[in-house]
Amino acid sequence: TTCLFIASKLHEITPPHIDYFTNITDGACNTREVLIYESHILLKINWHLQPVTPYSWLKLFLQIYHNQYHQHTSTISTGEYKGPITRMRYFRAFENSHFSQNFLIKDKIHDHQLQKDILKSCICDAGSLRFSYGVIAASILRLTTDVKVDVFSITGYGSEEISSCIKWLKQLLPHSINLSNTYVLRDLTNIQKHDHIELKSFKNMTFFENEKEKENIPLTVI
Repeated sequence: TTCLFIASKLHEITPPHIDYFTNITDGACNTREVLIYESHILLKINWHLQPVTPYSWLKLFLQIYHNQYHQHTSTISTGEYKGPITRMRYFRAFENSHFSQNFLIKDKIHDHQLQKDILKSCICDAGSLRFSYGVIAASILRLTTDVKVDVFSITGYGSEEISSCIKWLKQLLPHSINLSNTYVLRDLTNIQKHDHIELKSFKNMTFFENEKEKENIPLTVI
């Protein structure tokens, strides 16, 4: 309850009152207990309520690249005034920009989701815990950009610092990434999947098992 209360104050525009959380617990806790636990949690995590995730590093590196390599092509930075910069105008300008068209490696399947898909897949592997979040994001940036791009000036990580992470990423992927290949990321979670289940066969099997159990149950004489 306390964690939900803390999260609501971070993410909700109008967070619910603390009484709302205590009421939905049906008397499991009261307002005073929630406030006490809130203090304990905040002190324990040292007020780090918004930790920097691998996605945060990746987005930051993309923004830095955009500022360094794309200022001369941005439609927003032109001298012509077209009204206030809305979110829709910004994303449309981004989609038509040199950054969106030439920075990321084109992939027929994932297109611009390439880096995000690689990051999503690699953090599911326990081996990602050996590297910092920034190193993982910088390594993915190195794998998915042209060799002419100066990744060190963008991320601050040199080739020696990200070489082991790049080697690990290449082992996870089906094959090394290059400008001409396309690939499908393999499932790294090892979760068993059933695309199609024969419900009719399952029902028949259950029926026969139930009948067999009935035959083995001794009759009780009253």
